[in-house]
This record gives sequence, structure tokens and C-alpha cells, in this order.
Amino acid sequence: EPTWDREELYQLGLESNPNLRSLRANRSSSSYSVNMAKSAYFPSLSLRASTSGFTRQASSTDLSVQQGELQALGSIQNCLFTNDLYSRLADPLPPQDCSQMAFTDEDAQQIRSANRGFPFNFTGQPPQLSLSVSLPIFQGLNRQRQVSEAQVQLEDIDLNLREQELALRANIATSLATVRAAYQAALIEEQNQAVADEQLRLATERFRVGLADFLELLEAETIKVEADRLQITAIYVYHDSIANLEAVVGTSIRTP
Repeated sequence: EPTWDREELYQLGLESNPNLRSLRANRSSSSYSVNMAKSAYFPSLSLRASTSGFTRQASSTDLSVQQGELQALGSIQNCLFTNDLYSRLADPLPPQDCSQMAFTDEDAQQIRSANRGFPFNFTGQPPQLSLSVSLPIFQGLNRQRQVSEAQVQLEDIDLNLREQELALRANIATSLATVRAAYQAALIEEQNQAVADEQLRLATERFRVGLADFLELLEAETIKVEADRLQITAIYVYHDSIANLEAVVGTSIRTP
């Protein structure tokens, strides 16, 4: 027997109906859009900090070593030339020690070691920090237009949501009445089937004792078959009406 309360089904439908849930999600999004549009009236603050570094590694250090050797050779030649100039002075100056400028194996090893920084030995750059403030003063009425459009969209969703809630209440009332009517119809068909069973039993007994002919028995059997068919149809209509009610509510309402 359908014992569901219409108001309880309505409250359940408000929570479970997919159309209403979708509209509520749209309303939440639209409300956020209104707040975003209003935020255009406020100043904006931007803070940015960054740091960077670089590292590199040559595929071969032979060229770097050769460049170091050439630089050392050039320094020695300049040193020798300077010493020669010092010796030609009227009062010669003490010569420089040009041997200290020679390119050694240690210098070559330092060049090779310096090339092993990739990928973790970074050469850091100075950190940067920037702060900017933007004050919206005049934007050609764009802010007012955006706020108005967002508010109108929100109002439309509210009206649509209210319309769907009213439609849900009406549909639940109609569907629940249909379920109850189908249940009563199924009860009537069950009673009719019981009457048809009894009539068939009496007709069979009368035919057995010779008080009824074959046509009377056949008619009773026909009535019984029709009563069975109508009862099955009534049961199907009842369950189909429950399924329609569940579709309106948005969830199952039958208890196992």
C-alpha cells in the first residue's frame, strides 16, 4: 500500500531531483560571477618574487685548455717585453718573474673542474621582488554593465529554480495520486479475480453434476482468463506509476 507522504516526497525531491541540483549549481556559479564583477571596484595588489641561476658544461674542455695556454703564453711574452724595456732604461728597473705566468697542469685541471658544474652547481642571479598596486578609476562603465549582467543572470536562475520547485510539487502530487489510484485499481482487480475463481469453481461443479452445460463452463473459464489478465495489467500499471513517481522525485522511494 502506498503510504508515502506528499510533503516528505517533496523535500526528498528538492534534494535529489537532478534538474534542481543542476540549477542550484548554476546559481552558485552565477553568484560567484556577481561577486567577481563587484570585485572590479576594488584596487588590486600584485606581489612577485623571483630568483634565477644558470649553469653550463662544455662537451669538451680541450678548447678551453688551449685558450688558457695561449693566454698564459701571451702574458709571458708581454712580461719579457716589459723586462726588455726595463733593461734599456738609464736607471734599469728590476725585472719581473715571468715564470709565474706559465701555464701549468694545475691550471688545466682547474679549467676541467670548473666545467663540471652542470646540472646542480648554479651561478645565482640577484633575487628580484616587485610590488604593484592598480586603482580602477574609470573603465567606460564596463564595471556597471558587468555587474548588472551578472545580477540579471542570477535573478533569472532564481526564477527558474522557483518555477521548477513549484512544478516538482505539482508533479509529485499528481504522480502520487496516480499511484494510489493504480493501487486501488489493482485491489479491485484482485477481488474480481477471486470472484472469477469462485464462479469457475461453481460452474465446474455444476457441470460435473449435470446442472450446467459446456457453454456455461466455457463462459466461466473465459471470465477467469480475462480477470487474470486484468489483474496482471493492474499490477503492471501500479509499478509503472511508482517508477514515474521515482523519476519525478529523482531517487528510489521503495524500501527493500
